[in-house]
Amino acid sequence: PLSNCHLVLWTGEIGLGTPPQKFSVDFDTGSSDLWVPSSQCDNTCDGFQGWRRYTQTDSSTYSVASPNPMENHFLVQYADGERAVGEHVKDVLQLGESLHVVDQIFAQVTSIQNFQSCASEEGIFGLGFSMISSHNFPTPIQNLKRQLRHPIFSMTLNVEDDYPTDDPSSSSGQQHTGNSNQKHGEGHAIKSSSEIVFGGVNQRNYEGCLTWHDLGQFEWSDGDVFQGYWDFKLEGVRVGGTSMPSSALAIVDSGSTNIVGPNDAVGAFATVNNAHCFAMETDPSTGGKNPIQVDCGSSAGFDVAVVNCDAPFFALEFIADGVKYTLAKEDILLDIRMQGGDDMCLLRLQGSNDTPGWVLGDPFFNKYYVAFDFGQKRLGFAKSTQNSGNMCERDMSLEMSSNNNGSSQIPPPTPPANGKIKTESPSAVPEVAVFVDNKADQSLPDEKSDYIPKEDLSATSSNGKQWSTKSKFGVTVFVCVLAGLLLSRITRRRRMQKLEENAEQVEMSEFTADENTR
Repeated sequence: PLSNCHLVLWTGEIGLGTPPQKFSVDFDTGSSDLWVPSSQCDNTCDGFQGWRRYTQTDSSTYSVASPNPMENHFLVQYADGERAVGEHVKDVLQLGESLHVVDQIFAQVTSIQNFQSCASEEGIFGLGFSMISSHNFPTPIQNLKRQLRHPIFSMTLNVEDDYPTDDPSSSSGQQHTGNSNQKHGEGHAIKSSSEIVFGGVNQRNYEGCLTWHDLGQFEWSDGDVFQGYWDFKLEGVRVGGTSMPSSALAIVDSGSTNIVGPNDAVGAFATVNNAHCFAMETDPSTGGKNPIQVDCGSSAGFDVAVVNCDAPFFALEFIADGVKYTLAKEDILLDIRMQGGDDMCLLRLQGSNDTPGWVLGDPFFNKYYVAFDFGQKRLGFAKSTQNSGNMCERDMSLEMSSNNNGSSQIPPPTPPANGKIKTESPSAVPEVAVFVDNKADQSLPDEKSDYIPKEDLSATSSNGKQWSTKSKFGVTVFVCVLAGLLLSRITRRRRMQKLEENAEQVEMSEFTADENTR
């Protein structure tokens, strides 16, 4: 089971050692390292009260990772300045009740800086491929491949919050813990409404059949695939049915809080949806940061965008292998309306000049069930739902049940009353929503093949304008901006580090890298 921590990240519990020491970790498909805090961590860990720490002397199966001390050193530096230092060790990894990985190498962290944490998050469980790891040791999915019935894991991320709600009168929403570390929220999960399945899929959590897309958009010049990310090819990106110029690369990343895309495309999307966009500017007198309204289409991008919750909205559409994946109003807006305030919603989308394509983060997972096949190197998508009683005949061999070997014991779905089994693509189903629009449907433009030039769109923001917090509207926007900064800040953290590093090495024209970067 996985737990939603305030829509920032989803955590699940693992065990390390014998007897197992429990940790609540972020299962991140955008990285490959597994690390948890160590009992030997210095005072940089002290601000994270409630953190459980790995104690090697309490485990009968602990051993050093390598006889070479230099190979045991662990250091990871993330794109936004987050830094974790420690050492690699070897011990038993436990997933669920029945899956154990003997001699899994992971890092016990002894110092952290600039770390952004949500509540009880106690480490990272990277589910990416070995080429983006910080070491040459076998990654978790490399070891899991030898044990699972199918070399597949799958995820459903529900939007229902599973962590204690912060008391608005307290400071628990954001705590500065020293060494520039910050903790958002308090306590451990009180329930679990999401799930990760190792060894197959759980058809109760999606409708119809999985649609598969091959991996391998990063390639070396000799044609070899750069096996690092869960990436696939896009045929197009559209806003409200209108095509827009964009990268043909998409990376599926459960560790990214938002959808991330090229600045120009994201700016155009925000502009056509009449968003108010903001960047954070440092106040020279106080050193603090204040939101400054900027042009959504600025080449420098923006930190946060807000829109009127009740206004017409143009959906964001991704096309792959002829299949359209749509993020509509209820999928990509975060409704945080204040009582007596304006109806403003946060856009769960941000731009970046550092990424070579689109990063399909948690809003995508909130709408679509995702299966990761690291045997056949492919991704499977289907619309998420809850307690589906239908079964896809094509996916039956991947279905996990109490009689199958794997980390989850999941009862098989109940067949429909008429005894029929679905064999076709998913039809429209009720969708889990962050934002629920009770207004009448608003008409959108007819689908077009040509992109609307940015200069033809009507922007509502002006570059460099100071946003006032004196009006009711301004106060509402200010609160929205602060909430958005939390989401965007953590989005930029560890998830993007390896992507940005490799973007410098990989030539994205034709997705080919120069041979000397191998």
